[in-house]
Amino acid sequence: DSLSLWHEGKDIWEYADSCCFVFRRASGDFEMVAKVAATRGGHEQWNKAGIMVRPSLGPGAKNAYLMVAPQSGTRLQRRLADDDITGPNYGDAPSQPEKRHPPVWLKLVRSGPSIVAFDSKDGPGGPWRQRDKIEADLPNDVLVGPAICAHGTEFHYEADFTDLRLAD
Repeated sequence: DSLSLWHEGKDIWEYADSCCFVFRRASGDFEMVAKVAATRGGHEQWNKAGIMVRPSLGPGAKNAYLMVAPQSGTRLQRRLADDDITGPNYGDAPSQPEKRHPPVWLKLVRSGPSIVAFDSKDGPGGPWRQRDKIEADLPNDVLVGPAICAHGTEFHYEADFTDLRLAD
């Protein structure tokens, strides 16, 4: 249950995504857990590694992405409508949270229209810290899995994922 990904390309941001995304299909409610064990290279501040849910592989598909980046630590970003802008979600995120960096465990939970994001520095046994919650109008059938981006075509970025688990 481990995976290493690499990417040389733009970003998961604004109106179109460029990333390396390895997915499984999920229907209805699910829980996806992955440990971002290590990262190498990439842009100094905004290379990202995490777990994403989206309805399609289209570059402008709506999505929710729980990621870890050197600049922000763990954060949930989202695009709530196809071909709309992607940005950070500031809904239920704690203000000035402790920044967590690899190794870190990430968990996305879908329950109905809700997507809830968690992180843990202690592993799948927790404790889990809720990072955010959004309401997303996603179809029943979605794609979910690890995704990374290098934040620039001139950068090579790698991330190692372990402890991958999808329960639906």
